[in-house]
Amino acid sequence: MRSTGETSVPLECFHSAHRKRRVKRCGQYNPLSAFNILCQLRSTANGVFGVKAHWKQFKLACRLRLERNMSNATFIQINRDDVLGQAISLAVATQSGA
Repeated sequence: MRSTGETSVPLECFHSAHRKRRVKRCGQYNPLSAFNILCQLRSTANGVFGVKAHWKQFKLACRLRLERNMSNATFIQINRDDVLGQAISLAVATQSGA
């Protein structure tokens, strides 16, 4: 995605560890303000900003009402064909916190 120059590089900014680090880095302790700053810093020249979020992280974004700041948002849902592999990946990520 980065090589196109048209889209941002989606980060998992709603992961709890990443979110806390980004809030500190942006100098904002309000998650909404930190997200707005992150959007400004990580958007491409044509104004595109991308976020990678798993379902639990997406629910957090909904609770923070971030969609109010994304009037032109496009949501893309990606599903894996390998459901067993996805389940194992989720179990490992949940257990390891990664």
